[in-house]
Amino acid sequence: MQTNPFERILQMNAIFGITTPDEPTDHGKDRLQKFYKITREEMNELPDCYEDDAIGGGTNLVSMADYCADQIYYHISEALRWGIDIERVLQAVIDSQETKLVDGKAIWNSDGSKYLKGPNFVAPENAIAEILFPKTPNVARTDSEL
Repeated sequence: MQTNPFERILQMNAIFGITTPDEPTDHGKDRLQKFYKITREEMNELPDCYEDDAIGGGTNLVSMADYCADQIYYHISEALRWGIDIERVLQAVIDSQETKLVDGKAIWNSDGSKYLKGPNFVAPENAIAEILFPKTPNVARTDSEL
């Protein structure tokens, strides 16, 4: 059995009959709406993480772990369906997140729930466009241009 989650999800997509093209492929609004419905249904499981009979008291960490893993699985599977090299895109997003730091430190919003963009922030879209459309770097493209 392979240990790389991306490879395992790719294999599961094949078993489920989900095609995974080698290049970005627009599946249209209908597929996007189906994906939205699936993720919305999954999101409704989040309150289960606060059950009274939680393991260890407080948050049910088993439910929380399952919820997080399901979300990651569905999103990776969907990205592969659309021909998105999600591993490289994720690296670009992480690189962008690092540009939010100021002197190597995060600046948090007032309630401490999210860190803010620092003055050197670089949005990831151009890097993602280069990954998806290497022949036309630094050009963000819409679905209708595919």
